[in-house]
Formats: sequence, C-alpha cells, structure tokens
Amino acid sequence: MKSGIDEYMQFKVEHWINCNPIIKQVGYGIAEYMQTTVSNLKESTELPELFMKSKEEKTLWKMLRRVSDRISIDLDSANLDIATKVEEYRIKNVLIKINKEKREAYLIGKGDQKTVPFETLQRNPCSIFRDLINLLDNKQ
Repeated sequence: MKSGIDEYMQFKVEHWINCNPIIKQVGYGIAEYMQTTVSNLKESTELPELFMKSKEEKTLWKMLRRVSDRISIDLDSANLDIATKVEEYRIKNVLIKINKEKREAYLIGKGDQKTVPFETLQRNPCSIFRDLINLLDNKQ
C-alpha cells in the first residue's frame, strides 16, 4: 500500500462463490462495479435490490414485482456510481414518487393520487398494496 494521495489496496481473489440463490438481472446491469453491503447481498434476489439503500425503496420494489416484471426506476443520477436514491418507480399507468425528506411516497394514477407516510408503508404494507392495485385497475 502506498502512502499519500494515491492510496490503494489490492486484493487477490482465489475463487468466487455464487450467491445462493443467484441474483437475477431482470433487465438491469452493472457497467463496471457496484458497492453494496453483505446483508443486502444476502437478502437480494434481483439486481435492482442491490442498489436500493432504504427499507422503503425495497418494500415498494417487492410490492411492484408482485404485480409486474416491467418496472422502470429513475435514480437521482444517471451515473450509477454517484446515484444515491430512487426518485420514482413507474409501473403500467402508475407513478410512485419518493420524498425522503418528508418521509412519504406518492402513488399517482390517472385522476387519482394517494400520499403514503413511510410509517404506514412499514407497518401496514398490505393496505398500500391494495391502493396500488386500485390505481392500476383504474383505466380512466
């Protein structure tokens, strides 16, 4: 290891061990590298979950995956290396925006909007899931 500004560390990996179960890509990929925690690595079943930092982001993702495998995600940066959070999810005719400062999520459908406090999302995700299904079924 060098000292000063150009510090770096080199690791040698003798062999890789596959995650069990293997984490699925589901339409997303990693350009170069991605940082995550060991607990996140153990809990994740799909690649986007590795990026998600908050419990609310993961809860919403899992809820949406129960309904569809066609979910788009907007991050706070187009560059994955500097992105820090999920700004919004889109699924069919519903937009879900996350406001971490107010600790709320907004489910926005055609002609209807529901504000969900993070506390409700954590304590009673089933009620939020029903609201999501109602918005998805509303074709107005």
